[in-house]
Amino acid sequence: MDGFETAALIRQRERSKNTPIIFLTALGRSEEALFRGYDIGAVDYLVKPIVASILRSKIAVFVQLKRQSELLEAKNIELNAMIEELEAFSYSVAHDLRAPLARIDGFSEALLELQSDRLDETGKVHLQRVRATTHRMCRLVDDLLSLSRLTRAEMRRERVDLSALARSVADELRQRSPIARCR
Repeated sequence: MDGFETAALIRQRERSKNTPIIFLTALGRSEEALFRGYDIGAVDYLVKPIVASILRSKIAVFVQLKRQSELLEAKNIELNAMIEELEAFSYSVAHDLRAPLARIDGFSEALLELQSDRLDETGKVHLQRVRATTHRMCRLVDDLLSLSRLTRAEMRRERVDLSALARSVADELRQRSPIARCR
């Protein structure tokens, strides 16, 4: 059995499939042998005679890479657990925010319907603004939840007209400003 067959067997076993393989050869650096070794999964290739200090250095590099990979994997698991906790918290907060908003909206609607004859136009407008604001806050809560879910989704690029977006936001802010409407 030659080194290529040995490397193929190493790669087939679950326990050793990620073991770094450094080929040691007396055949020289033929491109065919190099590519065949790398295709099988070699991470490096040394030509005999082997300098022990170079071999030790290369092995040390791969040991360090393995340790860093394991650390990165552990941190990734930890990060995913934190993301799940954050998502659970977001859903809890969203629920806690929606309930009072629904009550505010319901009471405002009841006042508009049941006490409409006792309210002047200014009172009606204020209640309609309260309802519009509670609906907007509910949409903001939903948007925040959507944003938290986006961290798990694949990003896609698209063009955005920032000038139009800024004008739209400014118009919306002008319409919602109680000071601007009172003047």
